[in-house]
Amino acid sequence: MPNWRDVRNELNDRKLDYYDAHDESPLKKLIDAERYDEIKDAVLQHLENDPDLDKKKYNVSLSDVEIENVVHIEQPREGIIAFDVIASCDIETAAHKGSGQPRFIEKWVSAHCEVSIGIELTDFSVVGVGHTEVQEESENDRFSGELVPIIPRDDFDREATRFLEKNYPIALEKPVPVPIRQIAENMQLTIIEDTRLSEALSVFGIVVFEDGSIVGANKEILARKAKRGTVYIDPRVYYEKTYGTVNSTIAHECYHWYRHQPYHALMKMIGAKDDVGKVIRCDIQPNSKDTEKWKAADWLEWQANGVAMHILMPVQTCRQTIDRLMQEHFDNAEPAYKSIALETVIDELAHYYGVSRQAAKTRMRQLGYNNVDGVYTYVNGHYIPQFSFDPASLGRNQTYTISATDLFKAYCCSKDFKALIDSGKALYVDGHLCINKPEYIEHDEDGTCRMTEYALSHVDECCFVFDLGYTYDSKYLGLKSYTQFLAKSDPQLSARECSYDPTNAHNRALNALMDSAPAKSNALRRYPGSFAETLVQLMKERKLSNKKLADLSLVGEKTIQRLRNDEEYPTSKQTVLGLCVGLSLSPPEANDFFEKSDFKLNPKKHEDYIYMCVLGACVENSIYAVNEMLEAHGVPPLGSSPNE
Repeated sequence: MPNWRDVRNELNDRKLDYYDAHDESPLKKLIDAERYDEIKDAVLQHLENDPDLDKKKYNVSLSDVEIENVVHIEQPREGIIAFDVIASCDIETAAHKGSGQPRFIEKWVSAHCEVSIGIELTDFSVVGVGHTEVQEESENDRFSGELVPIIPRDDFDREATRFLEKNYPIALEKPVPVPIRQIAENMQLTIIEDTRLSEALSVFGIVVFEDGSIVGANKEILARKAKRGTVYIDPRVYYEKTYGTVNSTIAHECYHWYRHQPYHALMKMIGAKDDVGKVIRCDIQPNSKDTEKWKAADWLEWQANGVAMHILMPVQTCRQTIDRLMQEHFDNAEPAYKSIALETVIDELAHYYGVSRQAAKTRMRQLGYNNVDGVYTYVNGHYIPQFSFDPASLGRNQTYTISATDLFKAYCCSKDFKALIDSGKALYVDGHLCINKPEYIEHDEDGTCRMTEYALSHVDECCFVFDLGYTYDSKYLGLKSYTQFLAKSDPQLSARECSYDPTNAHNRALNALMDSAPAKSNALRRYPGSFAETLVQLMKERKLSNKKLADLSLVGEKTIQRLRNDEEYPTSKQTVLGLCVGLSLSPPEANDFFEKSDFKLNPKKHEDYIYMCVLGACVENSIYAVNEMLEAHGVPPLGSSPNE
């Protein structure tokens, strides 16, 4: 559960006219400023009947009523927010006859209040007042002090159910596609799809809560006189993404409208600057920072992103559709065609519910169909080959696939993983970390590695397992190396995170298997002589001409010739690393070769750390695949420059 006391301290990087980031919540400050007199009158009326304050016996004087907190925030019915205002009262009492010393009493009371949700929070009323215990900490478990709903991930299905009960209950009774456009229309939302919302399609949609112009990231006007209740969808989503992505975006915006209006009404009343409280921008990439640094808007996006798919594919009936499709296509398929059958199931599920292929696959995974991991797996910007495994070999939050980002991250943050990579006994290939043995790894004519057909059919035999978590709740939180990685790596990190657990029984078994394997006779042979002599010897052993090595390393043919002949020829770190990849050197060989150059890899530098990971796990990939991974993380690619 997120620590809302911390989150609300960082509500928004924009300065608010009213909210100044003190420990008090915006709702408490608003009640204190705008409704104090009503709260005080209700409290005084309640204290009239307190037996400790019998005016027949005592002279009673109230010195102060202070609003201490607003707790138990909830939405008991549509259009209403209810909460308890906790107030402390300092009271002085003295006997009528003047005997004895005055007594000072502190009373704590709870005023149960309700307010209507609209464009603003109106129709405030105090429903009842009662005594309460001293309360110093917030007890909110349904809304934060900014009126952001508190929704754990496990409640996404329940949230979707409530939405559909109100807007399309038939989807909870039998398997039917959810007509999300019709639902939006019934919710009085207007969808406009002719406005670009960002330069590089970083924003899919915007929902408008208050009339006015919509301003872009560079202060340009995106839409003039936008009306409350308008949903803008960037038209490029259709041809750069999928029709299913459009439906998901509409469901996302509908959920914002259904659930997040209280936050925006409050932001308007406290005088939020810019467009806080006026619109929600739905970014394609989620916030990858840890949740301690999330703002209220990040929680709203996280909730809408998570619940949208549950709305379009409700748990009550989606499983029935999946089971029907599995019976039709998968259950009786021959083993060799199981992967193709799974792809058919995913395709038909996506078509039936009007969602993207990846959304359909993700929903199947959420509902326990682990074997979908082997098909339509999108890693590092492309689909990887189909693979299969025993579904029982994976736990609920485990996977055999890891992205280059998570590979580099684990190498930077986990000593156990770094030791595994540096050993050279496992290769990163086809999105997996696979044991480097001939039965699992093969090479094409250019020497580029790939997994064998046997390996792809037995991933649970040869590939390491990774725990599936979330970037914003990373297992590496608190590590200095993790903070540095986030600061210097590609800012568009995935919301999901794969991490390595050396204590996992499967991973322990693979490590034991590698440790017991006979050592390669050519694991390391010290090459005598200089860098130039070593390069000549390595090329001779591999039967590589200057031209062939130039193609494999992206190092210029003339540069290679000069490096062979001139020990003093100036070069670059990226050139030497490119040669390591082109020559497919093992980690020990690469270290020996690199030591003879004029360069060293500094493990304290982010860039060099990633280069070290490449030498350990990726060197048998093509130079183009390696450079694609490096450039995606802001690291200079390998090969020679035009100036060499």
